[in-house]
Parts: sequence; structure tokens; C-alpha cells
Amino acid sequence: EAAAGVDDVAEPLAVEEPLQDKSEPASESQETTGAATAPKRKRRGVAEGEQVDRKGVIHLASVPLVMGFQKLRHLMEQFGEVGRVYLAPEEKIRHQTRKRAGGNRKLRFTEGWVEFLDRRIARRVAETLHGTTIGGKKRHNAYRDDMWNMRYLPGFKW
Repeated sequence: EAAAGVDDVAEPLAVEEPLQDKSEPASESQETTGAATAPKRKRRGVAEGEQVDRKGVIHLASVPLVMGFQKLRHLMEQFGEVGRVYLAPEEKIRHQTRKRAGGNRKLRFTEGWVEFLDRRIARRVAETLHGTTIGGKKRHNAYRDDMWNMRYLPGFKW
């Protein structure tokens, strides 16, 4: 009996086990995996209480002529939650020469970045859409035949 009392004291106090009825045996999944006693692993470079940045960014090397950020956001939201969208406007001198030559007066964008809230979705979107046509119905769709030119940027912080 004295030996049994010593074993009870040797149990660590820091590990909390889930509450279970004494009459019911523990489930097999907990017994085999040891999930109740295994401590959680810390991620490198992340302090306790801090959230890990899981955002992923895609770079669009070219943007179709009449596509704005609202349309790009609308197209990308079909695949997952979109954070920020930034489109770089064309150079001022190119815009002015195009206007003088009688071209379209609207502002065009040369490249862009789209931030997804989940980096796995961002990587999947970039891999599947790169090199495919934008598509859609033929009527009232100026960029239907344009192709996506995008890459996932690993480790990119905005």
C-alpha cells in the first residue's frame, strides 16, 4: 500500500487530462495516440499568444487591359477569402502618349498582387490558373481570351 501512494505522488502536475467518468473506459484513439498527455509543439520564431501569419500572396505579371481591382477581387473570391488587392498603374508617360494617339483614356494596370487569407489556397490558385484563359461568357467580356500569368510568392510579407 505504501508503494501505491508513492506512485500517485510521482505523477506530473503540469499535464492536464480531460475529464472522464471513472466508469467509462478511455476511447481507443486517445490510448493509441497519447493525445491527452503529449505537449503541444511550439512553432519556431512565434511567441506564445501570438497568431501565426497564414496569408499567401500571388503576383500577377500582367493584368488584362480593362480589368480593375474590383473585377480581379470578384474573380479571385470564387476560390477563397481575399485580403488585399493591389494593381500597379502604368507609367504616366505611357498613359499620356496613348491618350494623345487617340487610344483609350482609362487607366491601365501593368501588374498586381492578390493576398489570400490562407496560403495553401493561394498556392493552389496560382498553380491551377497559371497559363489558362480567364474564360467566361462571350458576351460583354473583354478579357475572356486573355490568359492568367500568375505566380505564388512563398514567404512574401506585405
